[in-house]
Amino acid sequence: MTPLEGPFMTQADRIEVADRYAKLLQPYAKKLSLTHEKPGRYMLMTKAKSFEILVNGKWQIRKAPFMVAGVVANKSYVSFHLVPVYMFPDLIAACAPELKKRMQGKGCFNFQTYDAEAARGLKALLKAGLDRTKKSPMFKPGTFD
Repeated sequence: MTPLEGPFMTQADRIEVADRYAKLLQPYAKKLSLTHEKPGRYMLMTKAKSFEILVNGKWQIRKAPFMVAGVVANKSYVSFHLVPVYMFPDLIAACAPELKKRMQGKGCFNFQTYDAEAARGLKALLKAGLDRTKKSPMFKPGTFD
């Protein structure tokens, strides 16, 4: 059993697992901003420094990029955050039961090892979530281009 398969992971192991999950974000890096702030921490956000969102029938400006997804190596696990799942909870209905077991809250999935099956599920969920977010009338057109 390698450290990446066992229950006792070092911080270096968690960073390696986070790096593997972060590869799911890379295909979107051309249109969105993929930041790597420090080892084991990745954020996929809009390139614009602000965005407009429709709240209660009125457009509001949010003075920060919109975060779509993120991967973080924490002290005892790796978390994969997917914001579109918060916005569209019905996206979870199509998820594999194995991936649902990893859910912590509404849009966070926790891992202690790299799971190829879960990664395939996250990849599909990320694509569906981003496609749905792009089409959402909540955001002004062009926010995700």
